[in-house]
Amino acid sequence: MKFRIQLKDPDGFFDGVADAVDESMKSVDLHEDERDAVREQRRERVNSALEKWVEYSEYVTLEFDTDAGTAAVVALRP
Repeated sequence: MKFRIQLKDPDGFFDGVADAVDESMKSVDLHEDERDAVREQRRERVNSALEKWVEYSEYVTLEFDTDAGTAAVVALRP
């Protein structure tokens, strides 16, 4: 059986992106104000990349196939 579930989690996406960017910044040697600017640019870039799957930075649709034993994130646009 195939079915889809839509989830809404604005804090989850915001926090997840922030955590991923912070992790990527650990080895970057910059002054704190430069680090903040780079961090913000990276967050924007990651959020832009997620637009294919995440609507309004909070909605995602998952498709499950219990016969095949799979799950996938459904793209918003082809």
